[in-house]
Amino acid sequence: MGFSLKVKKINFLNCFNETFKNFIFFMKLIFSSIFNFLSGNVSFNEFSGPVGLMRTVGRVEKEGIFSLIFLFSFLSINIGAFNLLPFIILDGGQFLFLVFELIFRRKIKKNIQNILNFSGALILILLFVIISIKDIYMIFF
Repeated sequence: MGFSLKVKKINFLNCFNETFKNFIFFMKLIFSSIFNFLSGNVSFNEFSGPVGLMRTVGRVEKEGIFSLIFLFSFLSINIGAFNLLPFIILDGGQFLFLVFELIFRRKIKKNIQNILNFSGALILILLFVIISIKDIYMIFF
């Protein structure tokens, strides 16, 4: 996955500081990965869907509970960051609707909002299916 665990002794007083630093590190990693993908520096084959994720969980589970907890925390942050992307159906896209309404001082028509949300959902479902097919293909070939 491109990173390794380093055990660091922390006490209760500095655990919040360490957690915040790790959160910032993960957010930078996630957004730099998205930027690298969009700029063509990272291949589509580097991404995994639910099938690939289950294979990764199976491999990490063998390394112990701390590695598994670390992976789950990384995935939680990853899902939160993905949700903030300015894509129509996600929360980041809904934020764009609010910014539009703030700038132009008028609401977007409901039917236009519905069409955009439906289109965004279709694109996400299509992406989900394509990545899942790629993950299944990678298992057998």
